[in-house]
Amino acid sequence: MDYRINDCMNLTVEEKAFITNVGWEISNTLRGVLQPHNFVYFILYYKSVDKHDEKGDVLYQEALQASHFTYGEVKERVLDDLAARYDSSVFKALTLQYSDSDFFESGSFSGVYTTPPFISKLALQVLNIKENETVMDLCSGRGSFLTAAYLNNPEAKYYGVEIDSYSVLTSRIRSYLLGNIYEVELKNVFAREYNAPQYDKVFANYPFGMRIKELGKGAEYVDRLLDLGESISRATSSDWVFNQLAVDTINENGKAVCIMTNGSTSNTIDKGVRSFFVEAGYVEAIITLPPRMFAHTQIPVTMIVLSHNNNTVKMVDGYDFYQKGRRNNELSDEDIDSIIKGLNQETEYSRTVSIDELRQEDYVLSPSRYLSVYLDKLAVENGKKFGDVIKSITRGAGIKASQLDEMTVYNETDYQYLMLSNIQKGMIQSDLPYLSHIPEMYDKYCLKENNLILSKNGYPYKVAVVGKTNKKILANGNLFIIELDEEQVNPFYIKALFESEKGIALLKSITVGATIPNIGVTQLQNLIIPVPSMDEQNKIAEEYKAVEDEIKLLQLRIEKAVARRSQIFDREREA
Repeated sequence: MDYRINDCMNLTVEEKAFITNVGWEISNTLRGVLQPHNFVYFILYYKSVDKHDEKGDVLYQEALQASHFTYGEVKERVLDDLAARYDSSVFKALTLQYSDSDFFESGSFSGVYTTPPFISKLALQVLNIKENETVMDLCSGRGSFLTAAYLNNPEAKYYGVEIDSYSVLTSRIRSYLLGNIYEVELKNVFAREYNAPQYDKVFANYPFGMRIKELGKGAEYVDRLLDLGESISRATSSDWVFNQLAVDTINENGKAVCIMTNGSTSNTIDKGVRSFFVEAGYVEAIITLPPRMFAHTQIPVTMIVLSHNNNTVKMVDGYDFYQKGRRNNELSDEDIDSIIKGLNQETEYSRTVSIDELRQEDYVLSPSRYLSVYLDKLAVENGKKFGDVIKSITRGAGIKASQLDEMTVYNETDYQYLMLSNIQKGMIQSDLPYLSHIPEMYDKYCLKENNLILSKNGYPYKVAVVGKTNKKILANGNLFIIELDEEQVNPFYIKALFESEKGIALLKSITVGATIPNIGVTQLQNLIIPVPSMDEQNKIAEEYKAVEDEIKLLQLRIEKAVARRSQIFDREREA
């Protein structure tokens, strides 16, 4: 009882260690009785304080219900004994600290996530909340951002909307423990009226990858937008529906910060809605965030800054500003300062882009497309459209796995099958699987000598050139089969190009998709590549093939050495 914590939101190292140990003690004591989480910690807190109030009583009863707690003499006595062991500040600290843990990702709380504190800190610097401003957190979750925002500036007014009842209870308990610092509604964000008042600042870390039909009231919101002639359609990524809601939530001088997927900044399907946002002046800035920022997903994300009357867009590539964590990456204070510096001035990783330039780039909102360092890699001399040096391009065969299994044999035949996994270190493996036959309908998917093979999905892309073979080889659907005009380009020159730093940057510039990066045929055909004289191409190609032959020889030597190593024990025993 004599151990008291003075500031439950800023714990010392010793205090963190202490409450962690208390948490383990509670967990062991309640094993088989209750599942410990921050609702139980709040129950213990409320039992340990002398003064109760009406709001606290309501939250206490809701916490009991959410904990699936049924009063019984044994359970009540266990909780009373625990509550008597420590000062109420210890249980308060446990409740507040565990509100941001990933504990809820299991059991009945599966699928509920939180905003990392460093993302909140960056968003707060971007928003620059002032005294007496109104702040709305759309999809407010457990109140992580709202709590951080209040502690950063207690003189503003904070509100949240969240559809998950457990998260709302968590955030309301947190607000209560800190002095009723914000209000949170349990509601679908699309069902709430935001017209009066509209807010000065808005934050939204909304769910990723939802379909329009999964948005509930959001589908009705989309219907209203369609009636107004907006560029949002039923095929639009949900990111942009939430972004539109954020725009509708801020006042004329307001600002919103949203966390969206990288794919929605560049994919083809959202080009129309991106053009609407840009032309309407809604997009103030785009900040690419580092990889692996969230515990619940590996999807790469972008911070979009929305406001009114913008005639330029600030592009900031923050991809390289992070510290490696045990499970996920994090932003240090220095990383955040670097990103904010890029937002406020021109740097090697940030630049202001005109609306006209965005039009020319099909309204792609990926900072790397516009930065000088990246543009230097894309600078092309003697440029031609890749499509101009291609005789034909096709996808591999979309053959079903069951049909392929029926055709696969283990004895050598004149027919083989090429999969993406059969391309290793830029070379097609010699031991491709054999097929009993290849139906005539798949002849157009069979490889010819000097065809360029390029993987369609999965960055970095695999590239190979088909060599001489007396076999008929069928390629699968995840590969592009490209027949080049060999009077204009040497296939090995193109392979060397696409495996170089410049070529990798060129392919990355036409990559779309967040979860599965991929390249489209049209984008590939329109890609501008350097096409020097055939003499220069042949020189590069011959040097490339010489190095490739050297690699094959070294691989063969390694294989022989590995085989000898595996025989040493048996050979020595026989001797």
